[in-house]
Amino acid sequence: MNRLAFITVIIFSTLTSCVNYGQLKIITDLPGSLKENSGFVTYGDSTVWAIEDSGNKNDIYQVNFKGDIIKTLKVKNDQNDDWEDLTKDTTGNLYVANIGNNHNSRKNLVIYKLTNPNAEPGNNIDAEQIEFKLLLYMFLRV
Repeated sequence: MNRLAFITVIIFSTLTSCVNYGQLKIITDLPGSLKENSGFVTYGDSTVWAIEDSGNKNDIYQVNFKGDIIKTLKVKNDQNDDWEDLTKDTTGNLYVANIGNNHNSRKNLVIYKLTNPNAEPGNNIDAEQIEFKLLLYMFLRV
């Protein structure tokens, strides 16, 4: 394939792969008190759990689709070094990825497993630590 044909295929592919552009629907505005949101996970049809990035509290926030914080849980056994993402499993447990490592200087990368936050009666939630190391960084580091 010559260079012009290759560029034409790339441009055509890029333009046609964006056919859904502009069809996103805004569900709600986020609360202004959440300054640096870095992860969300839905729970049912009416709420999400949210976390904030480094420099913020060790809290998870339940937010309804009106943009109101309806529950805040302090994550115990944890430190928000650089929370980057949030997910859940099929039983409702949350997983907080404390993995931010912009300069490859952190050695304490960890994922926190939290029990189903909807079942927590109080204001705190325990965190089980799942520690790991990224060996790939050792080979890519310049």
